[in-house]
Parts: sequence; structure tokens; C-alpha cells
Amino acid sequence: MLNRVFKAGAVGLILAMLMACQGGREAHFGGRAEVDTLQLRAVSNRADLVSGHDALLEVSGVNGVEGLRVSLNGEDVTARFKAAGEARLLGLIEGLVVGDNLVTARLGDGPGRRLTLRNHPPEGPIFSGPHLQPWPCTTADHGLGEALDSNCNAEIWVRWQYRNRSGGFSAYDPDAPPADSNIATTSNDAGETVRYIVRRERGTLNRGIYDWVVLHDPDNDPPMTPWTPPRGWNRKFVFSYGSGCAPGYGQNEPEDPMLHPMLSRGYAVAVSSILKFGNSCNHVTAAETTMMIKERMIEMLGEDRYTIGNSCSGGAEAQNTISDNYPGLLDGTRPECTFADGWTPAITGKADCQLLVNYFMNISPQLWPALPQQSAVVGADVSMCYEMLAFGSGPQDWNPSTGCGLPEELMYHPQDNPQGARCTLQDYNVNYLGRREADGFANKVLDDVGVQWGLHALQQGLITTAQFVDLNVKIGSFDIDWNHVPERTAGDLIGIQRMYDSGQLIWGENQKLIPSIDTRANNQFDFHSNVHREVVRHRVLRSVGSIATQVYWLEPLEVVFGLPTPPQSEYTLIKMDEWLANIEADEADLPREQIVARNRPPDVRDGDCYLAGQRLLDNEPCEQIYTEQKLPRIVAGAPPTADVLKCQLKPFDPADADYVNFGIQFSAAEIAQLETAFPQGVCDWTRPGVGQGPPVGYWLDFSHGPDGVPLGEPPRAEVF
Repeated sequence: MLNRVFKAGAVGLILAMLMACQGGREAHFGGRAEVDTLQLRAVSNRADLVSGHDALLEVSGVNGVEGLRVSLNGEDVTARFKAAGEARLLGLIEGLVVGDNLVTARLGDGPGRRLTLRNHPPEGPIFSGPHLQPWPCTTADHGLGEALDSNCNAEIWVRWQYRNRSGGFSAYDPDAPPADSNIATTSNDAGETVRYIVRRERGTLNRGIYDWVVLHDPDNDPPMTPWTPPRGWNRKFVFSYGSGCAPGYGQNEPEDPMLHPMLSRGYAVAVSSILKFGNSCNHVTAAETTMMIKERMIEMLGEDRYTIGNSCSGGAEAQNTISDNYPGLLDGTRPECTFADGWTPAITGKADCQLLVNYFMNISPQLWPALPQQSAVVGADVSMCYEMLAFGSGPQDWNPSTGCGLPEELMYHPQDNPQGARCTLQDYNVNYLGRREADGFANKVLDDVGVQWGLHALQQGLITTAQFVDLNVKIGSFDIDWNHVPERTAGDLIGIQRMYDSGQLIWGENQKLIPSIDTRANNQFDFHSNVHREVVRHRVLRSVGSIATQVYWLEPLEVVFGLPTPPQSEYTLIKMDEWLANIEADEADLPREQIVARNRPPDVRDGDCYLAGQRLLDNEPCEQIYTEQKLPRIVAGAPPTADVLKCQLKPFDPADADYVNFGIQFSAAEIAQLETAFPQGVCDWTRPGVGQGPPVGYWLDFSHGPDGVPLGEPPRAEVF
């Protein structure tokens, strides 16, 4: 039930969840409910966040529609409601106007209930702030025909596909169906056996292209409604998020939703181009889009039991940031090839890697002929950094004049088109970072003032003082246009503060509210290195003090991106479903985090070693292959949470314990060079970062500017 409740904090979230669970459970007397048991509730979404001009509502405490009147903006819509269980009606009401809509329900002459629905257009936005521009409409390229308007809305299409006997999917035409012998069957996880035919819907929401798919046999199932869901649907959703992290302006193709392990078990599977971080690396619009698609699915199918996240890399970033900042949208996460969020690998990995590789290759190659010494500074095999740069000239296409998916004439150029779209991750998230007064660009969050690159490598005797000094004197930094400059550059303080306030770097607090199973293969040669799973763990430990709701599994394989084998990934789905079913059945009056922790299946143990979905008898194979790694800033002394954007400073002192405790002595010339390199001082990692702290709240609304405001309690029906 958690996925039906959207709150601005964990305590309120749990309270609202418990209140929502009471809907439809009031006592009834004789053949007619007592008047004071009448209830009115928005089912498909929070009443103030609905979109697309329709909403699924529940009236409970009534037996049928006799004597009941439900109105929308004064118009009788009672006929839209039908029985959906004991003393419970569901109604899909349509024709909502943009803005506030008043719904009232009254039984006879008794007291009624009224609820205001705030409807938003299908293109959004709802809470993510002003739409980014430009945004070319390419609906025709994705099979939807030409866009209906400048917001890229398009006609929905519905098609059917079937699982053929050879194990693939083929088009299914209800008017000319294939022979039944060609169609596979499947039994969902509730034991219902059906012909393996799926309904696939494609459309546009929040200006992105979405697909959702569910088992539905058009010849044997009744028409799909919230009262008559398909027999094969198990009343659960999977949202699959896409890999990568890039600032894409415009519509793109989403991930493939035809996921056999989920569909065959009865899950409805949803994807969107906005949910693919490689198209749209922005967790607020991803959360908003997840919410809008779920609303659409519930209006078609009825309420789901729970929703599970899925996917690797950028898909892990999406699951982590959505579950931490917009709790309730996902009830369980299954991140693979994990990153904490989109920003952590961009800043602490790719941006820092580009600086280091540029230094190693172009500035002082004569000092760094040995790759192991480069690796000591990077914190992992240096090939990780070289491989990172193969994916773009700047971190996540931060170079303002490349990427974006836009024609060249629409992109920024400092001389030719200074007002063009800037293809940077920070500009793509300008709604949450705000703009600089000087140039109108998004606030810069990269900052390397005081960072002593390679400090731990120096302390361990892996590099010389001459290398350490030369590195820190000459490494330089990047300016706002991603040009390399010889001096260190500072970030914009207000932008750095807003990074923390808006949860762009996950704080980890709300991870205690949901179960998470993270599985991966060993990886040490690309930027999906093992360190990123440890970063998530350290943040949760820092914020919660426990990892009771998180499980990490490893396969003893060396695989690109650390991608788990398909059987292993499928096994996490099975165990996550078991965990969530246990939670759903637990009616104890306990804090949510205790409910989640105590219902973890006994065989779902943290740190176990698996191979293709089979737990190994001991962990030795995983212990032998697992490589401990760091990030360049962690080697420089940053905490393992890897979320200090700008460090607080202390004076550079050659007598500091960071040096003398490790027997490090600098020459007079080296001291003079370091004093020049660090005129403001060096990082004091014993103190929190500048502006560092938890978000200002959860379920933040950025409609009125970059200082997001928590949405607060969801609206509830009032008595009149």
C-alpha cells in the first residue's frame, strides 16, 4: 500500500499509509451502510497530482449506487461508479479541467464528502518545474503519428503481441489470430494459466514516449477496466529504468518493455524515454513521469499491490534517487551495476577522471610511465578512467556544445549561439540548481579547491613526493564551458547548497522504508566499478545507522559493467516479490522500517555469493574475485560516502599529521610549490562539506523555483 501514498517525510508517509489502508473497511449494518461511514478517496494518484483529465476514485461505505449521488463540478457522474468489492465502488471520471475540480459524494440526505482534484495536462509539468526548451517533437519517428500540439502529445496506439513457441514475440491481430497451437501459455505467480498474449500501449506523457505491457487475451478476457482486469495480471507493476546518464532534449525511444521474466509471471511492465537516464538524466522528471504512468495504468487496470524497480547502471541511479526523494512510488528496488545517483559517477568519477587522464597523458607523462602509479591515484585500475572518457568528451556530455540530441543550430556556442541549449548535466537540472546572475547558465557544482589528488597513494608510498607535488600544481580544472584551465576552479555556493537540499546526491534516509536487493558481477576495469555499491551502503549507514533493508549479492564473474547473469537478475525478482508479499501481510503496529526489516525472507542474506541464481555453499569464490576500489576523491581523502561537493579548508602545513604520521617530508622547493597550489588551504575531510546536509524535505515541488517546497499531506475528503 505504500505506493499509493506520497508524503513529504518518512513519519508522515507511514501515518498516511496506515490511514489509506483503512479505506473500505468500515462497519456496515443491515443492507445499507450508516451515513457516517461514507468515504471518498482518489485511487489512481494523490488528489492534487492527477493528470490527463481523468482519475479513478473510490466511494466506500455504500452497498451499490442506490441513494448515492456523486458529482463532478456539479454534474452527476454516479453512473461512472460500479461495484468493486464489498461496500466499495470504483469510478473512472473523465472530463477534468486543468486546475481544481470539485467532486462530491452524498448518500441520501446525510452528510456528504467532498474532495478537490487538481488536474494537470498530460504533458505536465506537475512538480518538476518549467519545461526545458527546446524540445523537438518526434512522435512520428516512434510510431505515434505527427504530434497533436507543440507539447508533443499524440494519439495512443494499442497493439497485441504473443509469445510464439520458439520463444520470441510476434504481432497478434485479434481479427486474424494465429493458430492456437502457435501461441505459448504461461502461468502467473498466482497460478493462473493463460494464453501468452500481451497488450502493449504506447503514448506520450510528460512529453516522453511511454510503453506499458500486460498479459491480456482479447479473445478470452473481458474489455480492460478497473473492474475487470485481465486474468493474467498479478496486480503488480514493474518499472524498468534505462541505462546511461545524459542531458537529452527531446523525445527518444524508451527501453524495451517486452521483459519475459516479468511478463510471464503476470507483472505489468512500464518504460518511458524520460525514465531512461541515458535520454533524460533528471530524477525529478523521472519521478514525475513514473507517477503519471502509474496513474494511467491504475485507471486502466485497477490498483496494484506493489511496484518493483528494475535495471542496471543509469537504471540503478533512477531507482535510488526516486525511492530516496519521492518515497512511495517504488515499493522495492533491484539496482544492478549500481551507482548511487547520476551525479556521483559524473563528478567523482568521470569529471575527475578526465582531469587526471589529461594530466597523465598531456601535462606530465614523463613522470607517470607506470600504470600502477596512475591506478594508485585513481583508486582503481586506471583503465576505468580511460574507458570512461570513451563515452564522451565531458562528464555526461557536459561540454555545452556537444550532445543533447539537438540539431547544431539549437545548441549553445559561446560566439555563434550563446543563447542556445547548453548540453550539460547541470543545465539539464537547472530547475533545481538555479541560474547564475552573471551569464544565466545553471549554477556550477564542480569544485576542486583544496583537493589533494593522490594523498592516500602518497601516504602508502605508492607515488613519490615529486609526483604528488607536480600533480597538484599542474592538474588544473574546468571552466563553465568545460575548457581546461590551469587553476583550480570553485563551484557556485548556492548551486552546491541546492544539490543537497534537492537530494540530487541521495542522502539515504528513505532507503530504510523499502527493501532493496542489489546484485552484480565483479567489475574493476570500467566506471561501473565495485566502489559504487559501497558508496550507497556508506550513505545509508551514515543516515539510517542500519542496512537491515538492503541486501548485496555478488557473482564470482568478471563481466563488463558488472552486469549480473540473467538467471541471477530473475532470482532477485522472485525474492523481492516474496519480501514484499511478507510486508503486505504484516499488520503489526510498528514503524515501517521495522516492518520491512523483519519480513526479509530468511534465505535473503546480505553478502551471499551466487552464481546464475544459485547460492554457493560458501563465499570463497566471491571473496577471491572481489576487488576493493576507491574513487579519485576518496584517494584524495574524501569520506567513503563520496558526497562532499566542496570541502571545508584548513591551512596547508607540512607538519600536518596527514604527512608526518606517514613519514612524508617535502623539500623546501616542494613546500613552496604546494603553498602556491593551495593558497586557500587544503581539504579538511574531518568536517562536513560546505552546505552538506539532508534534503529540505521529500516530495519537493519546484513549480515556483529552485528552492523546492515539500508537497505536504495528501488531500483528503472533507465532510459537508
